[in-house]
Amino acid sequence: MNKEPRGEFRVFGPPGTGKTHYLSNSITRASDKYTPDDLLVVSFTRSAAHEIASRTEIPGMDKRVGTLHSFCYRALGQPELAETSAHIKEWNKYIAGKNPSLRRKVRGEGDDPLAQSIDGKPLLRYHLCRSQMVDRDNWPYGVKAAATAWEDWKAETGYMDFTDLIEKSLEDVAYAPGCPSVGFFDEVQDFSALELALVRKWGQKMKQTIMAGDDDQSIYGFRGATPDAFLLPPVDPEHKKFLRESYRLPSKIKDYAERWISRVSHREPKEYKARREGGIVKLDHSLTYKNPHPVLRAVCEDLDEGMSVMVLSSCAYMLSPLLEKFKGAGVPFHNPYRRQDGRWNTLRVHKGAGFRLASYLRPDPKTWEDPRLWTWRELWRWVEVIDSKKIGMLRGSKESIKRVIKGKGADELVDLQTIADIFTQSNLVAAQNLITQIEKGDPEFMRENILKTHYKAAMRMALKVQGRGGGKALRETPRLVAGTIHSVKGGSADSVYLFPDLSMEGDSQSRLDPDSLTRLFYVGMTRAREKVTFCGAETPRAVSWIY
Repeated sequence: MNKEPRGEFRVFGPPGTGKTHYLSNSITRASDKYTPDDLLVVSFTRSAAHEIASRTEIPGMDKRVGTLHSFCYRALGQPELAETSAHIKEWNKYIAGKNPSLRRKVRGEGDDPLAQSIDGKPLLRYHLCRSQMVDRDNWPYGVKAAATAWEDWKAETGYMDFTDLIEKSLEDVAYAPGCPSVGFFDEVQDFSALELALVRKWGQKMKQTIMAGDDDQSIYGFRGATPDAFLLPPVDPEHKKFLRESYRLPSKIKDYAERWISRVSHREPKEYKARREGGIVKLDHSLTYKNPHPVLRAVCEDLDEGMSVMVLSSCAYMLSPLLEKFKGAGVPFHNPYRRQDGRWNTLRVHKGAGFRLASYLRPDPKTWEDPRLWTWRELWRWVEVIDSKKIGMLRGSKESIKRVIKGKGADELVDLQTIADIFTQSNLVAAQNLITQIEKGDPEFMRENILKTHYKAAMRMALKVQGRGGGKALRETPRLVAGTIHSVKGGSADSVYLFPDLSMEGDSQSRLDPDSLTRLFYVGMTRAREKVTFCGAETPRAVSWIY
């Protein structure tokens, strides 16, 4: 009888080849032989881990899926973490009490040449050196000064930072939590050298480790990741699995991307099929980030044709002019991969201005399929930002609504008489006129009576979006995604607009390691399912060779 193959196996998944699907199926097959406790599934991000867990549908499997940091955190007894907002405030107070010379070294401020020599980010560089497993004797002096201050503070407080979780586990945790027989590790090309050292230490105690990823999509060098961590040490060809068909890229985009990535000096060659023949690769020099109006027009044309769109750059600030154009034109956008970042999620549909305006329009049949009067909870969502004095609301009305919500009546419907009592001092005719106005999808009441403190960019955009696309546009998931290339890794859209410009730091990086920029823009262009448009350059610091 054949013995079960042992050791490290590598699964190479080029863009859109269904790596998550393959892993989920592999985990399901493994569950036929092993219990969930015998399996461990580790992914680079929480969202990716949850995605894998949701696809397996194995009872109890969700407890065996997570990020590497989460498993280390539990294995070390859930220590108090340094990088919380409250503890960072403590750190800032701590370092503020130190002498000015040390503060400058830690913060990278002032004229200190040592601080400047490490790009003004000594603490970030400190974590990077640790993630890359650089010998401490080889750290720059400014990094050592910042490290000493940070480590002294941690020693005083007993806190651990995120890198400590990996380092301490590498030193003291011999087995992966639960002593699994098989480990699945996703997005391995994004793991740092330190993280890979821990993974391989744990893997030595397992029957099999399956490492999935794509060295061509390794773009997190700034946090210590390297494609060599996935390529080295060598393994037998029999231990390599290549996913051979992209379910995303048409042939023209795939072929262009393959020519593009082939200039990387060290990589694992991969052969795979395109989703279909065709696709569009185009260059338009008139589309630049400093001249956003033509970009707005092109994006809107794609949206009007029913396409989903991504607008991507290497740095966030480059998209600011375009985002302002989107807001002014009432074109909704978001970034589902960075939900907490207000730059990309201005409407914040589920809790912000768009949500409030959609709640106000609850009686509007163009906004809601089942129009009706509000529940108390829905009423509060928009009444909270109304100027009660300006419209003559009865004194204490807002507090009354809050009391109902805190009680058991939050989801009960508010009747017309109550609305009349709150807004029109028992004038039923006036109350009915207000409802009629809302039923027509008219947000003028909100526009005229919103508190000045809430009439900010988000609400102005929400009103523009409603005016352009109706109230339903406030509730629908935007088909336009805006963000950096790093932020959308793993995502896709029908049409992708890619700006080639670089920041000063990106330009410096490209000179030191041109392969890193090649991989970054490879990730950007391979988000496209139908069309990729390379926009024009605005600065000398641009990936001019993208053309």
